[in-house]
Amino acid sequence: MTKAEIKNVEITDNLMQVSLIVTTNYNPLVRSPKVTLIFKMGEFSRFIPIAVQSYYQNMDFKTCTIVAEYVYDLENIFFDGIKDEEVKVEVDILYGEEHFRDIPLIFSGSVTAIDSVFSVESREKEFVIKRTEKYVEPKKNIFILALELFFSEIYRFFVKILGYSFIPFLLIDSLVAFLDLKSGWVSKNDRTTFRFFVDNVRVGYKSITNEEIGRKNLKERWAILLSACYSSSKVVANRITFLSNRREDLTGNFENIYAAIKDDETLDIRMLLDSNPMHRMSFINLAKFAKLYATSRVVVIDDFYELTSIVKKKSDVKLVQVWHACGAFKTFGFSRLGKPGGPKQTNINHRMYDRAIVSSSEIRRFYAEGFGIPIENVIATGIPRTDMFFDEEIKKQKREEFFSNYPDFVGKKIIMFAPTFRGNGRLTGYYPMHKFNVADVLEQLGEDYAIIVKHHPFVNNRQEINLDRVIDLSVDSELNDLLFVTDILITDYSSSVFEAALLDIPMILYAFDLSEYVATRDFYYEYETMVPGKIVTTEQELIEAIKASDFEVEKIENFKHKFFDELDGKSATRVVEMIKDLMNDV
Repeated sequence: MTKAEIKNVEITDNLMQVSLIVTTNYNPLVRSPKVTLIFKMGEFSRFIPIAVQSYYQNMDFKTCTIVAEYVYDLENIFFDGIKDEEVKVEVDILYGEEHFRDIPLIFSGSVTAIDSVFSVESREKEFVIKRTEKYVEPKKNIFILALELFFSEIYRFFVKILGYSFIPFLLIDSLVAFLDLKSGWVSKNDRTTFRFFVDNVRVGYKSITNEEIGRKNLKERWAILLSACYSSSKVVANRITFLSNRREDLTGNFENIYAAIKDDETLDIRMLLDSNPMHRMSFINLAKFAKLYATSRVVVIDDFYELTSIVKKKSDVKLVQVWHACGAFKTFGFSRLGKPGGPKQTNINHRMYDRAIVSSSEIRRFYAEGFGIPIENVIATGIPRTDMFFDEEIKKQKREEFFSNYPDFVGKKIIMFAPTFRGNGRLTGYYPMHKFNVADVLEQLGEDYAIIVKHHPFVNNRQEINLDRVIDLSVDSELNDLLFVTDILITDYSSSVFEAALLDIPMILYAFDLSEYVATRDFYYEYETMVPGKIVTTEQELIEAIKASDFEVEKIENFKHKFFDELDGKSATRVVEMIKDLMNDV
């Protein structure tokens, strides 16, 4: 019997502290139980994790205890705030393969509000938050708002430009401070000479103008200023715009969606594909963004697009996220609240999405949680770029292209080694190369095998490989294209397992650092029970599994149906239908 004991619910001002203890039957395979609060306001529900502080087996050896606590900022639960409706809060528990929801709550401590505009009361299976004062919606003429924003940004922009005239003075000031003739804006301690001059100018500039110096901030202000100019422009009812900072060509989900709508003459289709991050975009492209974001009925993005978090979206513009990944594997975004590297509750990244697509109904809750949006905004359409896996002509074409380029691989059993990176991102990403000795693996497997090495783009320590029957295509090829010629996939925590499952490719999960990875990155599901292949922890185990054809392929079928609602190659069609419904629902 699973029990949830609420030790404390206390609201002070706008902050609500929740402490609870969960008791359930112990499962030694569960490394990372998940406890979530579901906030329901009207027709919308938001899933927000409550940070697990400790998890341990009890003395009876049959049960376990999960202790969780977190402080929630009530004004940031919903993107537009809590209005006059009551907010019902339920407890949701994922423990391995078991899902506990709608369970009775035992309130053993205080449930109270102090010095707050909110009240709180307990009920059998939930507690309820209400405003004690009527919510007053700010009302202003949209034209007045646009003028205020425009002149505010004009002022800030020219203050920034004027501030640049102080830079020569700040450089002289930095020199005088460096010579210890006066105190600087910053300390010389632990700074190189160059870093001292840069930091002293930056801090001095901000102290004088109250603005950040630098290209990024200047371009932010430029984008906001231009958006203010376009804010009163009329939205074009049939305009769809594709925005991306991932790519400059039409590939991935965009390619499939565009192919499904390009012949529709009733649509005004626009694109701004610029692989540069926002601070490196040209002023011309920033101006194009401002116009398109203000005048398109639907805007489609395929990854985090920073400008959508900087520029306020108009209510009659609908933003659709067609995220590049399949399934739900590693935790991301607001699922990492309370963890190292996790976002703040006030962070608005992702939260303005009107729709986001996923591959199955099973994982809607995780994307809603990660993006910080209501689950009602997450639609299980399938992922358009996976449609190619159901097209026999594409399969044939990709195989012919590969073997034409690499004829030595014809007739070989092709292994693709495609692990994810370690480290903290693009600048520090790496893979511990000693964990996979390509020459040793190939020698032990024999002449029948060949290896494709496909490292993550963030891996900076790739080594040159000069071996027969081995090619490194980390830079040159799309992973999805290579799957068509892959006989065995070796990976670890990469989402490539979802695409590989669609092709029924045998998989080995080489997870030599699983405990560390769970502790720092974490997964939505328990890794050992979720992955669609055999788990190994050493190179020798990996080799023996391949020799014995021990891939545990029986796991693939259930995995596919868990993470893909439809296996028909029509995801792009469903996404287009969703977009058109959204265009008409204004």
